[in-house]
Amino acid sequence: MNRSLASVQYFGYYTVLMGSTLLFIPGVLPFFLGPGVDTNIWTRLLGFVLICSGYYYIQSSRKGFLDFARWTVHTRLAASLVTLVLVLFELGSWQFLLFGLVDTSAGLVTAYFLRQETYSMRGKETHRM
Repeated sequence: MNRSLASVQYFGYYTVLMGSTLLFIPGVLPFFLGPGVDTNIWTRLLGFVLICSGYYYIQSSRKGFLDFARWTVHTRLAASLVTLVLVLFELGSWQFLLFGLVDTSAGLVTAYFLRQETYSMRGKETHRM
């Protein structure tokens, strides 16, 4: 497995971990995000959705779907912007920015590896001639 797909797979594991936390032990959220964080049924449902999303990340990387890896970069790079807007409009505490930074950082790593692998493949095609 190349490094871009490995980065997608690792992000999938992170997503499954986050989703499992929200689904099974949502009471830890106030510890990380401050008091007043709602831990109702919607939090658990979001946890399940994150587990499903993580499953897609993991399985697509195992199958070598580079297009999926490229698509994930787009949404993960948007995470910092979305969390920043939510915090600026006082819809969440500053700690939410940490989640956006993790997503964006992971997206940048995948983008870097994809770019590196693309240039590597172009170099191999040139040498074959």
